[in-house]
Amino acid sequence: MRALGFTLASAAALAVLVSSHAVSQQAPSTRCAATMPARFDWPADPVKLWKMSGGIKSPNLNIPGKIDIAQQRAHGWMLFAGATQPASNQPDAQPVFHSWYTVEEAFDTAPGKIDCTKRHPFQLTLPTQLVMVTPNPARDMAEKNGLNVSPRFDPNPGQFTATNASVSTLAAHQGVVAFSHVAFNQDMYDWLRDNQFYSKAALNQLRNANVSRKPITPVPTTGISLKFSWWPVAPDRLTAVPVWDNDPRFPGDAKNPPTTWKRVVLVDPVGGLPIPPKVTLGGFDHVNLKSVPLSRFYSVQVTKEEADLANSDFRIKAAATAVLGRPLQAGDFIVMTALHIATREFPPWVFTTFWWSDNPTANPLGKDMISAVKGVFRNYIMDVSYNINDPKGPNGKPPISYNPWLEFFQLGGTRSQCMACHARAAYGPNVRAAFNPSDMSTGDPNGFDATPQSPSDPNFAKGTLDLDRVWTIFTRAE
Repeated sequence: MRALGFTLASAAALAVLVSSHAVSQQAPSTRCAATMPARFDWPADPVKLWKMSGGIKSPNLNIPGKIDIAQQRAHGWMLFAGATQPASNQPDAQPVFHSWYTVEEAFDTAPGKIDCTKRHPFQLTLPTQLVMVTPNPARDMAEKNGLNVSPRFDPNPGQFTATNASVSTLAAHQGVVAFSHVAFNQDMYDWLRDNQFYSKAALNQLRNANVSRKPITPVPTTGISLKFSWWPVAPDRLTAVPVWDNDPRFPGDAKNPPTTWKRVVLVDPVGGLPIPPKVTLGGFDHVNLKSVPLSRFYSVQVTKEEADLANSDFRIKAAATAVLGRPLQAGDFIVMTALHIATREFPPWVFTTFWWSDNPTANPLGKDMISAVKGVFRNYIMDVSYNINDPKGPNGKPPISYNPWLEFFQLGGTRSQCMACHARAAYGPNVRAAFNPSDMSTGDPNGFDATPQSPSDPNFAKGTLDLDRVWTIFTRAE
């Protein structure tokens, strides 16, 4: 995969978005990832983070503080600037995150660590919220009626087939268009591999049938996890890309995948292509259109190997076809529409999330962007989550913090919150891997740790492990 504006002939080609055939030759090494520069306030002083997040009072800590959204957002922008900085001083250097490990590399079942000269190929997947749940009309109806608004992890994802519907119909029903992948920095990757958290057998050995949420070895303070969303763009014609204007077509707790959003822009990869009077996406017509150049997005170009790998999953193939009218092929672009950044700088983690905007400086979530964010990455806006309970929203309930590209495939996505969900991350029988109740609040008076939603909450049952907020262990090791 070739990053737009970069060449992959350099040593920087050890990239998370680069196929192994494109990797430059070098001496064998097991430390492949570039480090995020420390000058971007990373890792931040945990005392500072406690203070700006409301403070904490516990048997071990007593740090007074108050919610300071301006400081929280400033730190979030610094993390984004650091992760998107060039990895070296070379003219064609890729962003730091390009060298980080794919989730396939981190959860490879073979023991040990990968040789940097033999990186795994980049593999597009569906957002985890879709992979985890098998289509079930009866359950969908129950969820619609409010009986079960939290999708369950499906222990047998192989049941996700198109036996009773065409691939295109299934994709349209699920709203499956956005592609995704997860990546880890060096310290996060080392933690996963050194503790064998990629192994279900190793996890089961840690469990104690008499202990609820037994803690695992904590992630180092320098651990970082990323989750991306991508959208396909043809290289020779206009492609419609949805834009989220905080105006759901289906209000309330209904699903609002990107194909349902009320506005799109047309990405022009060539320049000067004529704008049609109307385009249709997901069954909805869009008029009064405008085009934006491909250079407004961070994008990469797909190789034949990567296109074939993506198309081997019928859901990805259907998703691309829903946008392009055909499956992915060599030469297509995928544009970065969203990015989660989760850092273990203090025990509750810092959760920041970013998505593309055609007018970021006019958006309340983009007006405070710092100058350290450079180039194409200035086209993205940000939301943050540092405390589950505070600051309260206009309705007096806990804050909402979502990424529309990654949360709106599920019911209740428009009122979801990163920290509330990740604080519940667990491993064990019947654990639920999604969390969108009507009230996101926790009984923890500090607002950092999750508490059971009911006496029978499976995430707090005996025999579970506390995953230090890393849901990927549950979804991938399973």
